[in-house]
Amino acid sequence: MLTPVPPPKRRSIAEQIDRYEEQDDGSLIFDIIADITDDEKASYGFRHHAPSTQARQDRHLVEYRKYVKLRKRLDPNLNDDETDVHAFPEKHADLLRLLREFIVFVFTHTKGRIRNSGHVERITYKSLGQFRGSLSFWVPRKFADRNLEPPRPAVLFNSMTEQMRYVQCKYGNPNRGRRLAGLGLVELRQLVEHAMTTSRSVEIAEQFSAICCLARQTAIRPGSIGWSKGKRENYLRWKDCKFVNYGGGNWTVIISFKHLKTNKDDPQAGTWRTLDCYLESPNEPNLIFSVPHRLLMMALRHGKIVGMNSINDLVKSRLAHFTIKPEHMDDPVFYAGLPGGRGIDTSLDKAGLPRALSSQQITAWVSAQGRALGYTDPITLYSFRRRAATDLVDRVGFAMTREIMGHAPGSCKFIITSSMHENIAHISL
Repeated sequence: MLTPVPPPKRRSIAEQIDRYEEQDDGSLIFDIIADITDDEKASYGFRHHAPSTQARQDRHLVEYRKYVKLRKRLDPNLNDDETDVHAFPEKHADLLRLLREFIVFVFTHTKGRIRNSGHVERITYKSLGQFRGSLSFWVPRKFADRNLEPPRPAVLFNSMTEQMRYVQCKYGNPNRGRRLAGLGLVELRQLVEHAMTTSRSVEIAEQFSAICCLARQTAIRPGSIGWSKGKRENYLRWKDCKFVNYGGGNWTVIISFKHLKTNKDDPQAGTWRTLDCYLESPNEPNLIFSVPHRLLMMALRHGKIVGMNSINDLVKSRLAHFTIKPEHMDDPVFYAGLPGGRGIDTSLDKAGLPRALSSQQITAWVSAQGRALGYTDPITLYSFRRRAATDLVDRVGFAMTREIMGHAPGSCKFIITSSMHENIAHISL
């Protein structure tokens, strides 16, 4: 009988150091210290923020440099290092004055993203706070590059916050009085019917109708459906959808959302999980909201289903599952539109990637439909998400709703490690 070998005993840091001293022949400790020194030096300037945050910091730095060139009438062809000498002056008082002026410029000369809120000439205070965060990040780095002592973080923060509060009081706060809309089935029916009757392209209308129905039932974020900035290949594909046939036009689709906001590629930074949603066909009066029917019609229109060429083939099929053709598995479920809404663009871009729909295009379309229908409050896909969350809380409670919505891990007491079907097997989305 084999005797299992026990794992090696864990040594404390003190024991490990003693062991190195006992084994040292003159080179062991030298090599260890050399490796540690290399790693310590390499860590200078390491940026540990999320890619989207780093992209925003870089963008704000570029915009701040442009403002400084305008403010000081500098040569537009000045390189970045030369510009930084003027943008981050050695005298702290001069630096703070520049930063405060930039805050005023951003608030008074930048338009917000929300176009139908009545505050199109101002960005929100939250967006202004992101500029403050980016500048607070860059100041100590730029001073360190020139071996200068930067202002204390509290001084930077308080000085810019004071200016932010001032412009907010003087010019108005876009956040004040702005309501967050929540869209139910009545509004969803209006949006779907309006899209189908007014769109120049049936393909465009059926895409966005399916997205709205999907958002209302799953509370999913737009970034889990279409690609976002810096995540060009993160979009919903046909291989993420599985169709189950119960006969007579009664179908279920299982959608695996792999691109969740809280997913992290680095295990040390957070968790990575897939959200599996089982969406069944509704009863006949609510068939307009059926996600399985809409997705199957889209796939059928473009010949993506094995052995199926018509609606009659789908309804009369005795197959337990409908299979997407292998050559279409990596195709995006939702394509970007052609100019003027003339149809969908199934061509490849310059990088050889399919022109998948972006999350920004989803938001723009939903907002445009809301304006066309005369809604007084601005709407986005998050309007469906908020209302779906409200309904889910009533049915399954706060904790499970957080999981379904993919809120940050810190807001939940437990984390899904398998599929949603196993965790909420009796909850119909």
